[in-house]
Amino acid sequence: MEKGVRQLQYLGYHVVVRNSGGLAVVLDDGVLNISLVLPDVRHISIHDCYEAMVSLIKSMLSDVTNDIEAYEIVGSYCPGGL
Repeated sequence: MEKGVRQLQYLGYHVVVRNSGGLAVVLDDGVLNISLVLPDVRHISIHDCYEAMVSLIKSMLSDVTNDIEAYEIVGSYCPGGL
């Protein structure tokens, strides 16, 4: 892992290592990848996690727009997208 991080940094990428989930994804320009860390939460369904992220994004952007949709993007890096 350390060798991969160093290589990506050498290529000019900002690297963040998550403790779980997803593949190693180099993001396209204009794409923001957010991880929601819920301390002390041990058992929560993937559906509840997804809904928590949707709520967070809607709240973060509420001053800009109320037109936020959550749906699956077929062929995306992950099974869902905003």
